[in-house]
Amino acid sequence: MKTKFFTIILAAVASIGTMYSEVYTGTCGNNLNWELNTIDSSLVITGSGAMYDFTGGYDSPWGSYFMQIANVSLPNGLTSIGDYAFFSFENLRSINIPDSVTYIGKESFHGCYKLPTIHIPAGVTRIYQHTFEECHSLLSVNLPNGVTQIDQYAFEECWSLQSVIVPNSVTSISQYAFSGCKSITSFEIPDGITIIDYGILSGCSSLTSVIIPNSVTKIKEGAFTACTSLTSISIPNSVTSIGQGTFCNSGLISISLPEGLTGLTTMLFDGCSNLQSITIPNNVASVGDYAFRNCTSLTAIELPESVNYIRVGAFKGCTGLTSVVLPKNVKSIDKYAFSDCSNIQLFSIPATVTKIGSSAFENCISLAVLYCYATTPPSVYTSTFTNANVSSCTLYVPSTSIELYNSANTWKEFRIMAIPSETHTIQFVDWNGTVLFSEEVEDGAAATAPTSPVREGYTFIGWDKDFSNITEDLIVSAVYKINRYEVKFVDWDDAIIKSDSVDWNTAAVAPEDPIRIGYTFVGWNKDFSNVTENLIITALYEVGEKIYFTINFNINGNEVVSNSIVLKVPSAPQIEGFTFIGWRPVSAIIEGNVIEVEAVYETDELSSTPLEVNVPGNKARKLIRQGNVYILRGDKIYTLTGQEVK
Repeated sequence: MKTKFFTIILAAVASIGTMYSEVYTGTCGNNLNWELNTIDSSLVITGSGAMYDFTGGYDSPWGSYFMQIANVSLPNGLTSIGDYAFFSFENLRSINIPDSVTYIGKESFHGCYKLPTIHIPAGVTRIYQHTFEECHSLLSVNLPNGVTQIDQYAFEECWSLQSVIVPNSVTSISQYAFSGCKSITSFEIPDGITIIDYGILSGCSSLTSVIIPNSVTKIKEGAFTACTSLTSISIPNSVTSIGQGTFCNSGLISISLPEGLTGLTTMLFDGCSNLQSITIPNNVASVGDYAFRNCTSLTAIELPESVNYIRVGAFKGCTGLTSVVLPKNVKSIDKYAFSDCSNIQLFSIPATVTKIGSSAFENCISLAVLYCYATTPPSVYTSTFTNANVSSCTLYVPSTSIELYNSANTWKEFRIMAIPSETHTIQFVDWNGTVLFSEEVEDGAAATAPTSPVREGYTFIGWDKDFSNITEDLIVSAVYKINRYEVKFVDWDDAIIKSDSVDWNTAAVAPEDPIRIGYTFVGWNKDFSNVTENLIITALYEVGEKIYFTINFNINGNEVVSNSIVLKVPSAPQIEGFTFIGWRPVSAIIEGNVIEVEAVYETDELSSTPLEVNVPGNKARKLIRQGNVYILRGDKIYTLTGQEVK
């Protein structure tokens, strides 16, 4: 009886399964068909070509079975997956995307919570908006090199996504593309990206490393909001703009901002409770609303002199701050700027501040010393120092303004005293570091320079720094200009051969050796290798002129051997009516090694005196008289000193 009853039950179950199992079919493209089998929860698409685009969630012909379909088979000839094709298929666990596909439609896999892997073919060039949003089980994504654009929310809330490779072909990643991918640990922005869009990695709570290329010039709002594991990030100097809340509630411990940044935007580091240090560039003009709100680990803040404004709630709740000195160009402190900074003990307000907003120092319960350098009390509200215990706080103001503060609302509640005189040490040092003079100078006063120093070979021209308004310790160095001296090289008759300007302790360069007829140049009358003053250097000569001769020796009547010699000859006598032009050897060698040399003159005027010698072919003619040679000019064809005159 028991066996029979069990058989009846099995038969009934089989009958029910057969009754409810169905196969559904239809078309989903011009050449595409689909078949859905509810028994194995599979969808099979056959054919080729493009799939239809669908207008919204569940609009596909199989959309009403979104909770049943677990497996999808696509044909090799498929070229596109339509918009919303598998929207919110919560139980989809596998799908094969063939390499023939070049288009994956927007929101086509949005909400496929259980899909662990996805293959993106090489022909796909764009990932459209919301395509893989909320694919909570997706573990990794490898985008092909042809992809150039990733649209907004494309991978948002892919909770399990640990690895994503974005190729350098990508030139655009739109807002919130990877927002909420809380398992991603590292991300490299491609080199072609110039703008990091809104919130693209916001909420990536496991992200520890981000690489930003030099191509990026702008980071938009919320890009790294709530990246709680991101403790540091390197931002290239190419970035000139960082949007509101970019690092809000992130895990940053330290950061250096790029040099081109001109302002700290609203909520930029709001809630960064681990932030301990920050380097702010010199161009920043304002600290935006709530920029550092609740940065409780920030114990000190150094703002550059370029900062003019502290905006609303900029440092509200920064309980780690104990001492704050605002830069000297700050003009206003807005409401709530330092409210709830319960551990600030000392605060310094520069002379440029004219207004302090309501509740700016509310609940600053540890404030004990306040410096205010403004000669006219800045305007304040009755709530500016709420719960700041002003009656026990010492307010230091300019000595000339004590009465003004004592009569000003709110300010008069402080214990008012004159600002103590601050002094600075000024050292005047020489070129070699020797201290020439040192003194202590009150803040804002001028230092007194020592007597102008003396340095050999140099002229003192001043000091390298202004010391008329001293606001810090200062080292002032002497500045010199090297002396230059005029050096003149002159001939025996004081005619200037060369003039030069020479640095002290360096050598002058002599001109070429001068020539004086009847004399031999032997040097200069002064040393000029180390010039230390203006010099006139005169050429020196010896009487007698060096003449260069070439003597030809005939050997056996046919072999000629030439030899050059230098003869030093005396000054030639002056002969009226003639000008001495040089010496020439007599043709014969007399008495062995003795060479006879005779003077050659040129007539000052053409002469009608009879010629003793007439050499054919030479218009110049000569007359030998008293051992000298006299040239009677024709049209002056003859040679120079040391050569025979024909």
